Amino acid sequence: MTTHILKLSAILILAASSAHAINTIPTTVGDPSDISAFNSADGEYEGWENLNSSNTDIAGYGGSYPGYTAWPDAIDSNTSGSTGNGAYNKTAGAGYVGNTSIYSSDTGSFSISSSVDSLDDVNTVIFQFDAGLQDDWTNYVATLSYNGGSQSLTADYTALTNGSFTNEFGGETIYSSNILFQWDLSSIGDTISEYVISYDVAAHTQTYALQLDSSEAILSGSVIPEPSSFALLAGLVAFTGCATRRRHLK
Repeated sequence: MTTHILKLSAILILAASSAHAINTIPTTVGDPSDISAFNSADGEYEGWENLNSSNTDIAGYGGSYPGYTAWPDAIDSNTSGSTGNGAYNKTAGAGYVGNTSIYSSDTGSFSISSSVDSLDDVNTVIFQFDAGLQDDWTNYVATLSYNGGSQSLTADYTALTNGSFTNEFGGETIYSSNILFQWDLSSIGDTISEYVISYDVAAHTQTYALQLDSSEAILSGSVIPEPSSFALLAGLVAFTGCATRRRHLK
């Protein structure tokens, strides 16, 4: 088992050409005991990057503008270190693979699912959605349902960090917003073997990358920033270092 280290820094966003990836979870004001518990517990990581037309696996998804065509399949997690149990799908509305992102010309509904088959249970889930937002970030709401149910649990903790990357078309800087959602599922009596996160996006939202962390860790609070840290994190991008992915296979 490798260790997935959560660096005490702002969100690290790396880009090569139009590739865009999220590599770590910001834990600037996280409780040290919770960070330690999250790092040491068994977990699974899933990541999605290269969500643009240069990725031949998904080019043509959603058809052309305005992008209402159904996707032929879900997009499997594709970043290095992904366990391979994650799937990203459009469930309704607009969303097609454009030059730099998955672009929703109108409102769209999406889902992220994970089967977490290497874990005995799931007690903590952290989902990161990195995008060009077209509405107040607090209006982007994600809900989680598990084991085939429709519980629609809202996140216990949410946060926003800001970053940027270089667009391959003209080399201009594109600024993005990363919304983090954390769920505490430790009080659920049932063993969680699968779950689905559902969320809607506003018209003209551009989705650049996604990250999902599932953990057996039972935490007392949150490992993501609290709202009081927003001013410290705004505009910060860490350009050095990498986070080692944690993957536990039985």
